[in-house]
Amino acid sequence: MVNKHINKIINSSFSLAFFTLISFATAYCYGWGQALFHGYPWWHVEVGNASMARSLAYVFIVSVLLFFCYALGYALINKVFKLHYFQHLGWLRVIVLVSVFTIPVILTFYVFTGIVPISISITYVLVTALSVLFFQKKWNDTKLDLDVRKMILKGDLHIFNLFIFLYFSLLALHIGYLRAGLRTTYDYIK
Repeated sequence: MVNKHINKIINSSFSLAFFTLISFATAYCYGWGQALFHGYPWWHVEVGNASMARSLAYVFIVSVLLFFCYALGYALINKVFKLHYFQHLGWLRVIVLVSVFTIPVILTFYVFTGIVPISISITYVLVTALSVLFFQKKWNDTKLDLDVRKMILKGDLHIFNLFIFLYFSLLALHIGYLRAGLRTTYDYIK
């Protein structure tokens, strides 16, 4: 019983440390994106309390969007499987999987920059179409369980954590680069 409580404390500590690491990474990557846009060296980027608060809010908002998209996709797949009308649903699984990670990107770009770059929309459509073409047969034959609790119990979350870290960091870098270009002349100190 005591060992179970210690494991919960350790897991929550690792989760908090991972959340903090992602927050620092997004704050720095956002600053590095701005530095890249303006052409000054990346080592001049400084992260203060305001940047940390913004990056924490950013990570929280995108995490909520990811969870919402995941829950919606999971509910959609479960509803379709209960109908028993469809024999092969590999295309639906691929579309849901691509959408879970792409729709938050599109919404985040819209919230933080005010625009959705056409390249992201085209990339989403192309990646979805190519994924359906190449992975449909594999996903038809694969029994996929999207239950996060089972994934956590397995303990094999290293690749997933790396993917989440890169996802948030690269998204912050791109938003920092794009947002810097949207500023008007009164935003600059003369």
